[in-house]
Amino acid sequence: AWDDDPAFVWAWYAWRAGLVRSVEPNDGHRALAAWAGHADVEIITQNVDDLHERAGSEVLAHVHGSLLSFRCAECQAPYEGAVDVPTEPVERIDPPVCPRCGGLVRPGVVWFGEALPEREVAAALQAIESLGPTDLCLVVGTSGVVFPVAGWPAIARATASLEARARAPRRISSGRAPPPSSQEGTSAPRRQAS
Repeated sequence: AWDDDPAFVWAWYAWRAGLVRSVEPNDGHRALAAWAGHADVEIITQNVDDLHERAGSEVLAHVHGSLLSFRCAECQAPYEGAVDVPTEPVERIDPPVCPRCGGLVRPGVVWFGEALPEREVAAALQAIESLGPTDLCLVVGTSGVVFPVAGWPAIARATASLEARARAPRRISSGRAPPPSSQEGTSAPRRQAS
């Protein structure tokens, strides 16, 4: 759609950015921000808004980019200039032009078929892979079906589980024989059906 009609796509995203700017973080956003005051909380989000930040959280990774950051479609340079945001939907708005190369400025979101931002993915995976057996990983508000992100909870579970097994205390033998039900060639008594 962008290649066919950038002004149409830009108008839709600019209007959406205005809508996001007009709403406030919800209780979930505020709860995570408050929790971070008492614990080490790392937020990895697929949301393209800034509601976590406005609630007071630091976001480790926006893996689908940000609706409120813009970049050049050609040279990928961040765009810091002014962006007109309509209060009502409009058919077309010409996107700004990159001051560096003259390309069109686009929303900073990940579109279908595009790669996720490498820095964001690396930060997210590093946090997930560093989880320990007593760490908590919350997965909230997602369908859990779009990969690769949908696989990250399983990585978190496996990482914490492996570390728990690696740190588990070794069983120390007391020198007594194991109970009869666990000795080879024996079986535990069975109840007879009455």
